[in-house]
Formats: sequence, C-alpha cells, structure tokens
Amino acid sequence: MKVFVAGASGAVGKPVVRELVERGHDVVAMTSTAQKRSVLEEQGASAVVGDVFDAAGVAELVRAAQPEGVVNVASKWSGNPSRVSQVAPANEIRVTGARNVVAAAVAAGARRYVNESMMFVYGYGDHPEPLTEADPPARVESSGLQRVVDAIVAAEAAVREQTESGAIEGSCVRFGLFHGPRAPSTRLMFDLVRKRRLPLVGSGDTIRSWIELDDAARAVVDVLERAPAGAVYNVVDDEPVAMRDYVGEIARLTGAKPPRKVPRWVLKVGASYVAAAFGGGRLPVSNAKLKDELGWTPRSPTYREALRAFSTSDGGATSA
Repeated sequence: MKVFVAGASGAVGKPVVRELVERGHDVVAMTSTAQKRSVLEEQGASAVVGDVFDAAGVAELVRAAQPEGVVNVASKWSGNPSRVSQVAPANEIRVTGARNVVAAAVAAGARRYVNESMMFVYGYGDHPEPLTEADPPARVESSGLQRVVDAIVAAEAAVREQTESGAIEGSCVRFGLFHGPRAPSTRLMFDLVRKRRLPLVGSGDTIRSWIELDDAARAVVDVLERAPAGAVYNVVDDEPVAMRDYVGEIARLTGAKPPRKVPRWVLKVGASYVAAAFGGGRLPVSNAKLKDELGWTPRSPTYREALRAFSTSDGGATSA
C-alpha cells in the first residue's frame, strides 16, 4: 500500500514510518521541518515538507502522493507544557489539522485513514474500572481541560463524518501516555528522578495507562491495514499503573532516592496541566478491543518492560 504520513518526524511518527517500511509499504512522509527530511529518507521513506494548518498545501501534497492510505499523527506541544494554557497548540492541531488532513485524503481518493487521538478524551479521573471505547467523552469542571477534551472529540468527529458519508474508511487510535527507549519524555523523567526533581503528587495514587512507542506504531499500522471503517481503539499496554509505582520503578532502575511528595494544590497553582495529567484520579484504560479484533499484543506489556528497556539503552545510560 502507498501511505502518506502527516506528522512523520514526531515522537510516534518516526516509529510509524519505520513500521510501515518494514512491512513493505511505500511511504511518503510529511514533516513541517525541512531539516528532518533526511531522517525520514534514511528510514526508507520519500520525504516532503508541509504544514497541516495549510489546507491547500496539504491537499496538494497528498494528491501528488496518490496514496491508498493516509495516517495523521501530527502533534504540536509547547515543550513540556506545565499549564493548561500551554496545551492550546496541541488543541489547535487536533481541531484544524485533523480536518485538513482527512479532507485532503478524501480529495486525493485515498481508501484508508487513521487519525491520532488520546486517552484524555475520557477526562482525567476518577474511574475505578478500565475505560473502554464505549465510554463517552468526559465533561470536566475546568474550562481549560474541557477544551482539551473537546479538541480530541473534534478530531475524531472529522474522521467519523467523512467515514459515515462513505468518502473514506477512517479509524482513530486513542493513545495512552508515551514512554520507552525512543520517547523523549522518558529520558526527561529518568533525569528528573535521578536528581530527585520529579515529586509524587499527594500519595502518588494517580493511575494512568501508558504505551511504548514502537507498540503504538505497530497498532497504527495494524489499524490501517485491517480495521473496519469507523473503528476507534484504545492503544495502551496491559497494566494501568499508579504514579508511585511508576516513578518508584525509575528510582529503582537509577538507584535514586525515593521521590519527594508535594500536595496537589501546589501544582495546581503553577502547573495546572501537570496537576491534571499526573496529579489526581484514576484513568485506567482497556486495550481488549484492539487485542480481540486485530490480534495486536504489546511487546512491552507493562511499564516495567518499557522502563527497563530504556534503562539498558544508550539513552538510559546517559540519563540514569
């Protein structure tokens, strides 16, 4: 299959390109940065430069590629956002980027389409049981956090509308938090834990679901190749984990002292998004549908394997 990938130089985009090439697909990889073209070409893709906010430009690039399938994993984060207001670029790329890329795919006559989504469509807690794709999008008290949820919903809606019209066979993948040997966020967390600069919020009982980047990429390609039109899948590993256990495992691997603790209200004052994402509530997510329907299985089934793989990689050796 010839596949056009938007966001190809991002954290999940690069492993998606790698996985597609390894499976024998012909890949046209779009990056917004000309300097990153060579990295994508070294992976075996044809690289182009474009901006998902430029509807006409993206439409022309996708038309020229003449793909059978299109994958949109474009994201835009302002460094490591600490406040909810700093997530605005990520919201914007979900709302506008998804609409532009799926429209370009339809205009180009592509048959298959996969769009990135994320588990925070379910909110930020509190859920005692693992969430499934049948659970509705969240309504949250914070207007800023609700904008995050609404942006995720808007991206999925853009795909669903084109799919229900019969214009394309679209699917969405709701990722957990990324980690593993290729994840910049894992490098940062190892460094912070080693320096005792990554505290636990409250008792550290916040529960989140994670996914190793290569496992995420395998899921994207599985969905592109085999998912029924209109499908939505949670892409997470097998074991939701409390932050005290997650950070504690990093401390064990690095030989660091146990993390300090801070009250949640301290983070809410100056780091409102960090407080929401990592500082409260239970958000366990189930991957059962992806396993049952497509036969996908994570090679890093829990956080332990993903963190251990990082700690034994060159990245782990330099940051731990």
